[in-house]
Amino acid sequence: MNAQPLKTGSLNINVLDDLPLLTEVAAEDAQKTPQANAEVPLPRTFSREEMQQVLHKLEAHMETVFISKLNTQLEQLQRLAIDLAVSEFKAELPHLLRDALNEVNPEKPA
Repeated sequence: MNAQPLKTGSLNINVLDDLPLLTEVAAEDAQKTPQANAEVPLPRTFSREEMQQVLHKLEAHMETVFISKLNTQLEQLQRLAIDLAVSEFKAELPHLLRDALNEVNPEKPA
């Protein structure tokens, strides 16, 4: 395979003269913009029945999201309440056992 050597000469200035100026490109885009907007169709209007259906679907979706978020928070609070109750029970357990043993075997006064 014969590879041709790369040309490492200076850039030809004439090539740069052929490129458009930034202001020319911006002006062309500005001229095209109104035409592009004119071709965009207007959004259609919904009938009263269609609007009710959309509102019903939106309401159902919002309810689902709301319930999901509430369930997540409720689960977290339930775990926290259980952890707190277990901690309190562990702290009280020695006193409860001592009281139970004292009731079964009351100390005799000397």
